[in-house]
Amino acid sequence: MSKKQIDQRIEKLATDFDFKENLNKLFVTLSGGQKQTVVILRAFLHDPPLVYLDEPTKGLDPIIAKKIRAFLKRIVHEEGKSLLLTSHVLTEVDDMAHRVALIHRGSIPVVGTPGELKAALGATEFVEIEKSALPATTRERILGLEPVLSSMERDPQWVSFGVTDPLAGAEAIIRILREENVRAGFRHHTVSLEDAFLHHVGELAEKFDQ
Repeated sequence: MSKKQIDQRIEKLATDFDFKENLNKLFVTLSGGQKQTVVILRAFLHDPPLVYLDEPTKGLDPIIAKKIRAFLKRIVHEEGKSLLLTSHVLTEVDDMAHRVALIHRGSIPVVGTPGELKAALGATEFVEIEKSALPATTRERILGLEPVLSSMERDPQWVSFGVTDPLAGAEAIIRILREENVRAGFRHHTVSLEDAFLHHVGELAEKFDQ
């Protein structure tokens, strides 16, 4: 690249990241988030068609991480770039990735879109009951309800019931709790990529352990 091309790219990237006021600073004087921003800007300096990113927002504060994710999504949609992203932050993967490969014990046995991986659970939402206040007999009654597919303990203090219909499932579970006078913590969340990861890796772990 010529010096003119380099200067133009630096100007554009620094503008995209609102980073122009830091260009004349020494790298060692920058904060952790600013250093990570420089690393990402450097990766895009020569306008590559494909960029490999290893946990690009690790250790960053939420504001800078959000800015970096927005930039990465924009260059994919507007400039046609391809990104190969590795991350342990599954909410970030769900937000950014078009296709996801789950790595398990050095291999990649499951690949699909985030939607496909989540759809494999069958449930659309999880209704969660505080485990310490949930009698085993009540848990069995809840598992027998038509909208309830399964239960899992993704959190040691909560029992998660996967339901096919969020409203019908929550109403049916609440009815059982009232009938048995169970007073327990109650919460719910839509199926996440983390749920999908636990679902797929759990199945795989059982197969590998045999």
